Amino acid sequence: MNRAPLGWPTAVPPPTVDGWMDRATSWLLDQLPGEYRESEVARRYPILLSRMALLQVRSEVGSVRLLIGRIRVDLKGFLTPAATNSALEMFEKRLANLATLEREVTLVGDAIERNAQGHLP
Repeated sequence: MNRAPLGWPTAVPPPTVDGWMDRATSWLLDQLPGEYRESEVARRYPILLSRMALLQVRSEVGSVRLLIGRIRVDLKGFLTPAATNSALEMFEKRLANLATLEREVTLVGDAIERNAQGHLP
């Protein structure tokens, strides 16, 4: 059976498919700042890469929540009420996208961890 768990990222083959780890590694790198692509240790240890990606996503969630909480105060006088509302809508959409991404990264990381238990490269 080559079905992925519910919430699995569409860009990554299920962990039952040969070669899925290479695609998962590439996809996880896509979730991180570009300079991590040059890191040999991140590519060699996908479990490290998955943890890095999860922390990156969670960090962005915190940043967006902070923006939502501060925009009316910090940008009062700089944005019109309509612009403030539009920005808040944009941030709420980003939070929803990040929730999906966090779920995907968690699922991939869990699969990598199951695959890697007891197998040092």
